[in-house]
Amino acid sequence: MHISLDGFVAGPKGEINWIKVDDEIFNYVGVRISKGDTALYGRITYQMMEN
Repeated sequence: MHISLDGFVAGPKGEINWIKVDDEIFNYVGVRISKGDTALYGRITYQMMEN
């Protein structure tokens, strides 16, 4: 989970440009996700990923 110190994931205007993903974290998350059978997303994240 990416979260800011004030408890929010997105900035005041919905921006998420502060999240930095490199190959190491991308690969780690891929392994973790492949071991699960359920994912829970908020509405906005779901809508972004739906496309």
